[in-house]
Amino acid sequence: MREKGETGGSGGWKVGQLFGASTATLSKPMKLSNIQDYPGTAFLAVVAGNRFSDSDMERFEWEHGHFPLPRNTSVSLIHVASSPEVGAEKFILRLRKPLFFQIDFVTEALGATGLGVLPSGLTLAPELTARCETYQFQVTMKATFEKLTAGNSQTQEYKDWANWLFSRLRDDLGY
Repeated sequence: MREKGETGGSGGWKVGQLFGASTATLSKPMKLSNIQDYPGTAFLAVVAGNRFSDSDMERFEWEHGHFPLPRNTSVSLIHVASSPEVGAEKFILRLRKPLFFQIDFVTEALGATGLGVLPSGLTLAPELTARCETYQFQVTMKATFEKLTAGNSQTQEYKDWANWLFSRLRDDLGY
């Protein structure tokens, strides 16, 4: 999908195809007063090792996308190996603005099916179905705000932005 964003927070339009059907969405951006536009190319090295990002289309989207975030926000991808202490393996996308917030999007695998088992309602040609598996994931979202800046005029704006991000992700995942 290709997205054209507007100042402030990943609004704009998306068009694409999903399982042979045309898709299109239009979303209003969340306006922020002090943003920095991070080009998608800044994240290419981070996603390079991800097998799901290793395609011409994915590279195109990263090369032409952008991510407007609050100024001085750092973005990190964290892998937490499975262990008795933490449970299942986790992948965390962390947005952090020092002295203001830390927002985590945590993805963990719940399980997978054997070959030939597809999600309900999905139909593929039998020769394709025989090579497919279905993976289930849990995505959790958490925002933590620093008490030190609770009285800052931007804090409420960042809280509203975090809620907006969470609601967009819920909508995109079909919650």
